Amino acid sequence: MSSFLATLTAKEKLAMKQARREISRIDITVLNKDLQETKDSLIQSLSEKFMMEMAHTMARGELSKLFARALHLRSEILRDKRGDDEVIHELRIVFKHFRYMVEALQPILLHVSVNTLKSMNHFQVRMGDIQDTDVLITALDRYITKIRKIERPLFAPVRTFLGNLQKKRIHTFTASIDELYQFGENIC
Repeated sequence: MSSFLATLTAKEKLAMKQARREISRIDITVLNKDLQETKDSLIQSLSEKFMMEMAHTMARGELSKLFARALHLRSEILRDKRGDDEVIHELRIVFKHFRYMVEALQPILLHVSVNTLKSMNHFQVRMGDIQDTDVLITALDRYITKIRKIERPLFAPVRTFLGNLQKKRIHTFTASIDELYQFGENIC
């Protein structure tokens, strides 16, 4: 068991080291300047009523497309009655794009409250928990195949626990999946 933890810890340290290296190469001063110029330009453009109305219409159109895709995935999850991890993960990605777009467009979506954004985050986190558990189960299963056969039964309780946790998370999420509708009503 401790060697599995050591393997995960080593992989995490390597990933963090690589991420730090990549992040340190980014020149954020140029990026910050470009972002500020874009923001200033948008604020100036949006101060004109016509431009504001046009931007709002375009934003709602794009948000509606993403939301329609999320609703389609919701129906796939419920139709199959199995809460397939892959479809939930796909919904999570679509919903993440939807949420990030709502956050970015909040200055022109005046009716979107902080509470709505918090609810959207919570909805997304629940799907992320399912994905995280799935990744952990996959890593454990791979690890178990690499150890001696005599040691494999030691991991059975952990594997059972994770499998049950995954089923519970999927069940809980699918039971509350209709929360998705509130975001469409509040935003699109």
